[in-house]
Amino acid sequence: MLLGIDPATCTGWALWTPHEIIAGSITASGRTHGAKAASLSRELAAVCKGRDVTMAAMEAPLPPMVSRKKVVHDMLGPREVNQGMTTMKNTLTTYGFRMCFLATLDSLGIMTFEVNTRAWRTSFFGKGVRGRDRDEWKRMAREYADRLGCQVPNDDAAEAVGIVSWLAANQHKQTVLGKQLSGPRFKMEGE
Repeated sequence: MLLGIDPATCTGWALWTPHEIIAGSITASGRTHGAKAASLSRELAAVCKGRDVTMAAMEAPLPPMVSRKKVVHDMLGPREVNQGMTTMKNTLTTYGFRMCFLATLDSLGIMTFEVNTRAWRTSFFGKGVRGRDRDEWKRMAREYADRLGCQVPNDDAAEAVGIVSWLAANQHKQTVLGKQLSGPRFKMEGE
């Protein structure tokens, strides 16, 4: 069984079995970052409990230096500046949840890989398909999950279906998947 994870405060997950895709989401609870991470860890372990999950893929967080151009108006007049798209708090939260999931999956002995957004979307939607914005990507993911016959409760679960679909299509090419992050070390034939 394969597991796809779209990590966030509301984390989408999808399990790929030989007969069906099951999807859902888990939500961080608690007042502190530690409490939220602990709740996500417990809930992810519960999703995996009693299931023979052998491999997982998780969407890689965007690099923290991602920026966009913005026009600011100050005493120098209107000018274009590069502004970070994520705050330090969001960056730390994103990477903290990433480590939480890696530790949980490693403790369960599940081999885990990261996949960047472009790679899983290309695998899921096809080459050359471009969403215009975040909402359109989410809508496309829900439509695709519906075509696969998977009921998804929200956009996060729909994207997890895309991530697990990518893993299912590429699981035999572990060297292509990227850097292994947790679980028993994968060995190539002849090693």
